[in-house]
Amino acid sequence: SNDDAIEYFDLDAVNVSDRKLPGYRIETLDTSHFRNQWGTIMQVTSEYDGAHPVEGPIKTEKDLDTWHPPDPDEPWRYEKLAELVKKYKGQRAIIASFQDPFNIANEVRGAINHYMDFVKNPDMVDRLAGLLRDYYLRYIKNCVEVGAEIIEISGDYATSEWPMLSNEHFAKHVIPVLKALVDEAKNRGAYVLKHTDGNIMPIIDMIIDTGI
Repeated sequence: SNDDAIEYFDLDAVNVSDRKLPGYRIETLDTSHFRNQWGTIMQVTSEYDGAHPVEGPIKTEKDLDTWHPPDPDEPWRYEKLAELVKKYKGQRAIIASFQDPFNIANEVRGAINHYMDFVKNPDMVDRLAGLLRDYYLRYIKNCVEVGAEIIEISGDYATSEWPMLSNEHFAKHVIPVLKALVDEAKNRGAYVLKHTDGNIMPIIDMIIDTGI
């Protein structure tokens, strides 16, 4: 089990990812598809330890009138974190991990549509990002109050060759959301990690400038 691995390898930290919580999957559709807490249909494959987005709930801007994030105050979201805090606080670092709002937006809108929105409908980009930001501001608050010491924001900003957006689009639409989350965590006394694969060198300064 994961708990056995923590003890066996004497890990320095323990991590709770919101994507691994039981409530992340809200509906099983068939043997290989499920709907997650954001309303996105996901496909499980043998090639990846996780699931790939297949269809998002936001087809048009009008869908944002009725779509909303899940409730960040539901108690079950923090039960596993509370268990780890009780068991390991003071012995191992306690990390609460979640997916970057930029990457969630790719899933709920569809990556191609989302990238096109940065050029054709930037107001929609910001509106969706704001909904996701506000959810995670509350989630961070709750995690730190339960006992998380480190917040990990996970999600790729780049391919192996270059960032997924221009510097201008990152600076205007993505980085402000990241900074808001970093500020929330640090103001509450937590450290922040940002995970991303790819060649982020063209945008690394602006990521660092968020205070990570």
